[in-house]
Amino acid sequence: MGKEILGNDKTSFLNIFKVIWNKHLQSFPRRYRKGEQFLIGARYRPVILCWGYALSGNSFNIKKRSEVAQFAVHIELLHKSTLLIDDLIDNDSLRHGKKAFHVQYTANEAILFAYYLLGDSFQQITNSLKDSQIKLEYYNIVNLFCETIKEMASGALKEMNLSSKQFTSLKVIKEIIENQTISLIKNSLLIGYKFGNGDINLIKIVDNIGYDCGYIFQLLNDLEPFGSAAINVGHKGKNNIDILRSRKNLTVAFIFNSLNYKKRSSFEELINSSEREKEALNKVFEYYHKNNVLESILINLKNVRSNIDRNLNELESNIGNKNLLSSFKGFINFLLIEAIKRVGKDYHNKLSDILIR
Repeated sequence: MGKEILGNDKTSFLNIFKVIWNKHLQSFPRRYRKGEQFLIGARYRPVILCWGYALSGNSFNIKKRSEVAQFAVHIELLHKSTLLIDDLIDNDSLRHGKKAFHVQYTANEAILFAYYLLGDSFQQITNSLKDSQIKLEYYNIVNLFCETIKEMASGALKEMNLSSKQFTSLKVIKEIIENQTISLIKNSLLIGYKFGNGDINLIKIVDNIGYDCGYIFQLLNDLEPFGSAAINVGHKGKNNIDILRSRKNLTVAFIFNSLNYKKRSSFEELINSSEREKEALNKVFEYYHKNNVLESILINLKNVRSNIDRNLNELESNIGNKNLLSSFKGFINFLLIEAIKRVGKDYHNKLSDILIR
């Protein structure tokens, strides 16, 4: 199953999706067809959606792969629309080393084209489902898609209005990433599973796996500036740990969690001072190393990975297709390996020992 989804053959799901995606780009207004951010990307969300479909146990011949790939276009459009706005809000000049949309074009165009992509995304999902024979599942899929958009927007709004105390709170930051990163990843898996009309009794298990994978993905992303400033600068155009903008970063929340009340209060005062930015950044890295925050993060990751393993075992006992589950476990490893690469070589062994099975 792994080769049928991620294989190099032109009949694999990923390669079929790339062809469909490149063709779909030609439907964009001519000025934006060569938007750098549309031409790059690992296409993880469509692949995650595809795995959700595969877990439903349905046929996965070439015709079906094409059908699922066409359906998955909507999730990539949604993902891209959020990236345009994220980069604009964060004032990041690069993403994956390529010009952010608002840099290649303009800030106003980024806002308006995000609307365009969102409308296009709705059109794609409805076109894919219009011939569905399962009307209730049609409703459930569209409803889940709408819920994903609302959750992501809600999370972004919460993030923009974080107080100095909130953005250092693990609880608050986790709530925000539940709405943003986790929502898109876990719901991509669920939408694929529902598209395949999978067993409703297993939906909670699938949801749990998607949630935990999304959480790990975000935590490793937030660890990147601490593990490899060079990778972070190459990816974003600057070393971006969000602390001076009161934006979400799980690693920063872990750092604050390691401080006593007195140090936490003085640090909050420091980061709120626009004249002491360099001092604040130095303090972040000082506390990160001095308080051995990485060890706390590794313990947390180990617990989350155990949750994934527990749910995978339960899924396997219910599905009964060991080859399918073995391939899915391999995909989760692949996803986590790719995320680990972003953190930097110094952390590879420690993270791999905990996360890779």
